Amino acid sequence: MDEYAPTLGIEIRSHSVKGALVDPANGEFLKPGVSVPLDYEGMVDDVNHEDTPEEREKFRNNLLAALQKITAQYDNWTGPVGCSITKAVSRRLGVNSPSFDFMDREVGNIIRTILPDCRRVVTVIHTEAAGYTHLLVGGEGAQQTDGGETPPTPSQDGSSNKLTLMCTIGAALGAVLYNDGHRVRNVGLNTNITATYERDLAELQERFPGAWTSQPGQASFVPPVPCDESNQGDGVQVADVRAWAAWVHLIDDYLLRLVDVARPDELILMPTGGAVRDPLLIERLLPALCTGRFGACRPVVRAGARPEGAIVRGAAIAASVEARTLAGLDAVRAAIRASSEGAASKGKSSGQPRALTAEEMVKGAVSSGGDTPAQVIDEPSNDVLELDSLKDLVRLRAAFDSWDINGDGLLSREELTDGLAAIGVTSPPKALLALGSGPSNAISFDTFAQFWDSEITNAPVTLITSEAEFNVLVGWSADQNGVRFEKGEKGEAPSAFDAPGAGADSPFKSKSPITVLKVGMTFCRPCKSFERKYERYATQYLGSGESEGEDEFVPNADSNAFRFVRVNGNENSSTVHLCRDVLKITRTPTFCLFHNGVEVHRHTGIDADKFESMLRAGEVEL
Repeated sequence: MDEYAPTLGIEIRSHSVKGALVDPANGEFLKPGVSVPLDYEGMVDDVNHEDTPEEREKFRNNLLAALQKITAQYDNWTGPVGCSITKAVSRRLGVNSPSFDFMDREVGNIIRTILPDCRRVVTVIHTEAAGYTHLLVGGEGAQQTDGGETPPTPSQDGSSNKLTLMCTIGAALGAVLYNDGHRVRNVGLNTNITATYERDLAELQERFPGAWTSQPGQASFVPPVPCDESNQGDGVQVADVRAWAAWVHLIDDYLLRLVDVARPDELILMPTGGAVRDPLLIERLLPALCTGRFGACRPVVRAGARPEGAIVRGAAIAASVEARTLAGLDAVRAAIRASSEGAASKGKSSGQPRALTAEEMVKGAVSSGGDTPAQVIDEPSNDVLELDSLKDLVRLRAAFDSWDINGDGLLSREELTDGLAAIGVTSPPKALLALGSGPSNAISFDTFAQFWDSEITNAPVTLITSEAEFNVLVGWSADQNGVRFEKGEKGEAPSAFDAPGAGADSPFKSKSPITVLKVGMTFCRPCKSFERKYERYATQYLGSGESEGEDEFVPNADSNAFRFVRVNGNENSSTVHLCRDVLKITRTPTFCLFHNGVEVHRHTGIDADKFESMLRAGEVEL
């Protein structure tokens, strides 16, 4: 499957559907676009209105007719399709959720039934489409506020760990975070922050009813810009000035909260829907915002690149990116199944790595129950693959070969990043990227296998990517929620942590190892800054305990006393559930200690003294 094949990009809004054939490699249109209006008669344009089953059916039939017209325009298109949707469209189709990932998946299932002949249909929220367009086309000429800090420059391995936060402004406020050009999933920005924007905007419209203009069937979600040198003579009323100031304050409040969580290097703003009617809206908004000057990390704030058909282009690009991720995960699974079946048919594995044939890859995909290999790869799949399944050298080679798209026996930086992201490692270690050679920083299997053995399989810190792996480490059953200690009235820890040797009933009175868990996020800079130190603590326990320097921590326990584990709370759906719903993590990094299946300590932050005190208190009781 060619992930860079021409793709039909489609932008679906409540009032119309636009489409064009796009080259996802560069975002260029291959043929002129087409726009089909939707029959809006009798539909209620109110975010608080819940459509009746009859209204949903009418919208779906209108959408079906529009999509059929667009595909017919391109010779009854059956190739890959990327669809961009809005929250309003999602609601019209009966999917009402603040989660972008949920909307992408559920609305995508509906659209696939509407376009059954297209071999791959990927659906994304329009904020994500806007982000991919900006990242590919670039923001040249975009105005920025003063006060923003300079984004990080690329490192020697070609990465910069640059965090870009894309926000779309229209009837709703959407936010998507990108790390070095790759979307960061499961961040919770929309579920936890922007979900209330529509409600707040509706209240603002009620406060200033005369300040909002509209066209038949279309509402305006932005008040008129007050008079300045660029729009003299527009006759803006005093009430309109107040409405504009109140709206700017509302936008600023949400942006400041988003920046406080995401800590991006740059914040990109793009108008959508009715907000696009003023082509200079963002440029006029930027000087009034405080986010770039007073935000938690003072990001550069820019107007997003807005070429013609930006959302249509972005939908096609997103489809290509998503296809690579889905294909990578399912190909690894197919390869693992095929290699396991091949070993089983011979009695046992020879232990020698070998490349899988195309027939074996197909066999592995079909064995999962899909009708055809393409169908298995193109359908949304579970995003969890336990790293433990790749400890065997044959399986690791199978994974490597499945990521090697061009079949040259080497992994380029892009192939490696996409492949690791597919199995849940969304932040490739810099040390691995730095091992590449040649113009493309390509990595051979031998280099990859050596790194995997030292940094994953036998690393001092165990990286887990699923709740099941966590349950095994701490001794929980699949349906056990775990037990935390009860804190005192002032929130202090049990007496066992107050002083060495305190408390005969200390939870550490056992010879079983203590599990130290570090919970972070893929975009959390404090988490990343503590990684090397966390690894040094783990290495000290595994080694002789000799200090590398005067201030180096020296453990007072044997090598079997502690095991160090880390997990990213937004890595995939399984780790999201583990960290958010089971462990109830609210800030990162968070450090937890588990003993005999019980959580006995927890603290947040990267205070080394606090972390060492936690370890010392545990040592005394072993």
